[in-house]
Amino acid sequence: MENKGRNTIITGGAQGLGKRIAEHLSRSGHRIIVLDIKAFDDVLPAYRRVIEDYYRVDLSDLTAVSRTLDDVINKYKCVSVLINNAALRFFRDYPDFSEEEVEKYITVNFTAPILIIKRIFPIMVKHGYGRIINISSRGGFRGYRTGSMYSSTKGALIRFTEAFGMELNGNEGAVTANVICPDSFSSLRGEKYDGYDYIINSIVKHIDKILNSNLNAAVIPVLLPRSKFLEIARNLKDMLLFLGGN
Repeated sequence: MENKGRNTIITGGAQGLGKRIAEHLSRSGHRIIVLDIKAFDDVLPAYRRVIEDYYRVDLSDLTAVSRTLDDVINKYKCVSVLINNAALRFFRDYPDFSEEEVEKYITVNFTAPILIIKRIFPIMVKHGYGRIINISSRGGFRGYRTGSMYSSTKGALIRFTEAFGMELNGNEGAVTANVICPDSFSSLRGEKYDGYDYIINSIVKHIDKILNSNLNAAVIPVLLPRSKFLEIARNLKDMLLFLGGN
């Protein structure tokens, strides 16, 4: 199936990484359907022209998410690409989270993405083509202080995608599921870190590869060189500890 005319849902597509992905795919002919909590009037005017359709929805409200998907499905019938990009990203020691914040974190970062997949997947199967791309994080590989909620929800998304993708083996690449796990590339306030463009461009390249191949069930790290070295060193240490254990 050619890129032109693909209906593509991007959650969290109003700004940041979601916006960059949308702009890139739009140039390839994708019809961009954005789901985001941000009001459409707050989206940059130049970017509005990139978006085919925009649905304001809070992913922590699963009833609202379901209604939104009803509207999208009824209007577009076919959805070829789903990119689950939206996520909560704030950090503190776990005891300082309220019960409501814990529930919301899990819902936005994990429950909503996999329920959206459950609604969109049968449509992809019906039309014989689908690409499901979840955006996780390097933070999902291991825990760290103040990252209890972020690491756990992102880690869950990685494991879900990997397992679900394995279930799709045997459908000859008609529908695939992959997860991209980027290094940190911006602060909570949106300030760009060193290597920002490298990370963003790498993510976009991996998305293109997924869209135009049968790659499936892949966990794709997108790391800066220094982070690759740290991950290798930590994995080696973990392996040595495991081998030396009782």
